Amino acid sequence: MKRINKIILVILIIFAIFLTILVKKYDVLAIDQFFLEKAVALRNGFLTKIVKVVTNLGGTFWIIFLTLICLILIKKRKYPILITVNILNVVIINQLLKIIIQRSRPIVEHLVNESGYSYPSGHAMAAIGFYGFFIFLINNLNIDEKLKKILTSFLICLIIVIGLTRIYLGVHYFTDIIAGFTFGLIYLMLYTNFIKKYLKHE
Repeated sequence: MKRINKIILVILIIFAIFLTILVKKYDVLAIDQFFLEKAVALRNGFLTKIVKVVTNLGGTFWIIFLTLICLILIKKRKYPILITVNILNVVIINQLLKIIIQRSRPIVEHLVNESGYSYPSGHAMAAIGFYGFFIFLINNLNIDEKLKKILTSFLICLIIVIGLTRIYLGVHYFTDIIAGFTFGLIYLMLYTNFIKKYLKHE
């Protein structure tokens, strides 16, 4: 791992620990209440339909579906295996963190049915773990640079929007999303660093 990446990783870990301590101590932060109120104020029937579609892209069904498609379509055997192991790791780590932190979901009308604990957001963590891994793979493939930038930009926007939908739907606080992104990125940096040696000849 490059020195700059090590520095970024350390900063992310420190931030994740700091944020988790804050959440454990105060539960709902002022910034959580602020964004939740703003999100609820934006609600309307048409927007809610769009948000529900987008949020599903970070859900279990859709990610499993995409993983199965990868298993079927990608000819190089190592890629589907890496993708499958990746998302399994994300799910396990997220569930362990939820059990450790045990933060209840926001006390507001939930526009989708969700159970379990709130911190960190599973959708946010899965989005950055799953789609972020695709960004890594795309940038390690021998394809047009312009196409790489387009696909990378699209996936980054998708990751961010999926996270924001969870606040709109009332099932997560802002800090749940930030924690999901942070823990997801920490994991992704470690995972991609570990598997780079398997992709160096691709």
